[in-house]
Amino acid sequence: MGHHASADGDKVSALIITIIAGLIALAHSACTNAQTTALVNQMQATDAWAFYQAKAIRQTTLRTAVDQYEIQGTKSGGEKVVVWKDTIARYESDPEKKEGKKELMERAKELEKGRERNLHAFHKLEMSVAILEIAIVLVTASVLTNLNKLKWGGVLVAFIGTWFFVIGKWFPMGFGGGH
Repeated sequence: MGHHASADGDKVSALIITIIAGLIALAHSACTNAQTTALVNQMQATDAWAFYQAKAIRQTTLRTAVDQYEIQGTKSGGEKVVVWKDTIARYESDPEKKEGKKELMERAKELEKGRERNLHAFHKLEMSVAILEIAIVLVTASVLTNLNKLKWGGVLVAFIGTWFFVIGKWFPMGFGGGH
């Protein structure tokens, strides 16, 4: 009877370990995805800010040219000044192409928000993986020692790890959605 109960307990422990291992796989995959997405968001935000800076430099250069023409009172090249002023305005905001400084700044800020969200998710998911790994250790130790307290302690720890997974996956910025 004791041997049969032990075998049943080992099967339950094996099932618990299998479930926790599956959770680790899910959490690790989500963790890697969040980290990769955060890095991509960072690169895209950096590109948007660089493009913003390039537009600002071109805009300043054209403003200087317009100022020179207006200071000198040069009559020739007046059509150039009109074109330059239109270009200066387009560099400030270009809703059609979404490549004006205004649109680039908005894009960069949104990408930075995405980066922050994914970094928060990454850290919570990374914690989830670590906690779930500890849960497997506890349940495995319960099989080796025949201590049920370790098994159910491992299950409790697995619930905590799963909670971190849920928060990291669906609520990385907290339950209010931001800070």
